Amino acid sequence: MPEVSVEDRHLTPKLNVLALPSHTAILFALIALVVLGAALASLLPHSGLWWPPIVIGLTLLPLRAFLQRPDQVIRRQGLIHYDDETTAVIEEELASFGVEQRPTVLIADKPLGARAFGTFRRHYISFGRSLAQGIAEGLRGGLNGSVTVYVLSWPTNWLISSTATSGWCGFPMPCC
Repeated sequence: MPEVSVEDRHLTPKLNVLALPSHTAILFALIALVVLGAALASLLPHSGLWWPPIVIGLTLLPLRAFLQRPDQVIRRQGLIHYDDETTAVIEEELASFGVEQRPTVLIADKPLGARAFGTFRRHYISFGRSLAQGIAEGLRGGLNGSVTVYVLSWPTNWLISSTATSGWCGFPMPCC
């Protein structure tokens, strides 16, 4: 094998990973190619393609992914609805906010921050066990109550403002 000098190393081309298209860009291009190909193929005479299945497929698949997203988050993060005192204290405070549809409080046995997620009809707020216990302690008066209420009201406000249900556009939607 020939020896490579320092001068030769600077002359050899290197792969610039940042110049390559991202995974999302490649997937978007493939989706656009398939849809445009189907559209153009349906315009051909005696084409066996029919537009309604294509449109229904492109509508129902993202909707299905949106509706399954909360279940995926619950499963991946190991979230569980406990019937203990900590959950009861947090749920009582959520009831005092006057929200039409109270979110379900889910707790994980690992360290997590406060997170709100859900769909149109299912709203969830999740916490790690230590954070949930700290919030419950603060609501009982052990800590600064106003800070605790703020920490609890932030994800609730996020659900009320429907950001949780309109924010699904920022998540990658699997096609199958």
